[in-house]
Amino acid sequence: MKILLTNDDGIFAEGINFLEETIKPLGDIYTVAPNGNRSCSAHSMSFHKRIYFERLNKQKYSLDAFPVDCVFAALKGFFHDVDFDLVLSGINHGANVGTDVFYSGTVSAAFRAAEEGIDSIAFSSARAVPPFIDSSFSDLIIKIASIFLEKKDVIKQRAIKYTKEKFSYYQKRNLNNISVILNVNFPDFTKQPSNNIFATILEPRLYDDDVVFENCTREDQEGYFEFIGKLSEKDSFENTDLYAIKKGNISISPFFYILPGMLLLIPEAIEGIF
Repeated sequence: MKILLTNDDGIFAEGINFLEETIKPLGDIYTVAPNGNRSCSAHSMSFHKRIYFERLNKQKYSLDAFPVDCVFAALKGFFHDVDFDLVLSGINHGANVGTDVFYSGTVSAAFRAAEEGIDSIAFSSARAVPPFIDSSFSDLIIKIASIFLEKKDVIKQRAIKYTKEKFSYYQKRNLNNISVILNVNFPDFTKQPSNNIFATILEPRLYDDDVVFENCTREDQEGYFEFIGKLSEKDSFENTDLYAIKKGNISISPFFYILPGMLLLIPEAIEGIF
């Protein structure tokens, strides 16, 4: 088993080092991750510039780049001759639920792997202050990864069946090249988590955002401002990822990269699997 690791919190972050130690029993581990925090970098890539790297050992590299760069460089460069069975991204310091998936470097790295035809899992912890990770995550990570590797063909066939039933465009197409991304969020382990696993959709909107000008106004010739966002106080919708982790449960939102280039979220494909 060949497994590639990456993240967006940096190669020396608590989450990725915990993940590396946890999954060692599953196979050979290769790591390419940013040399520092690249949170909220989404699907950014470093085109038309040099990317500097540091070789930490023969299977571990640090890049002055974004998470998607790291996956790209690993698959096309450093380990181009390795046939990876799985890409794991995380464990992120903070949840990646709802609209977070559009901004998250952690999730985008997993999406990039799927674009290359490699199944992937993005792991995140809802705890946003240190310590981010609890030892109880180990067994859950092994459980989720092992079941996924064992059942992923079943999951893919469910997704193909759903897609052909719901979208006429795909009824006569061969969808056997489908790739799977599991977006996994653990609840805050300090708040009595249940360790129950639920298939979820995305929470529609998480934040109340604003632009705050500091010591200036928008009419000034120059100045500076910050983007300020806080979690919305509204109730979460049932069956969503945020609702699950608020209740102390583990959320898995399964995405499917279906050629030609459609990304679908199909919770039904993993019902009863985990």
